Amino acid sequence: MSPTCRVVIIPLSTNSFRLHFYFIRPTTTILVV
Repeated sequence: MSPTCRVVIIPLSTNSFRLHFYFIRPTTTILVV
């Protein structure tokens, strides 16, 4: 799950929460929890 982490970090850093949520919704919940 390396690409997933990168995809999450990139949008979070670029302030693209929308894209980050649309791209990986389930992963976001897991990371948040």
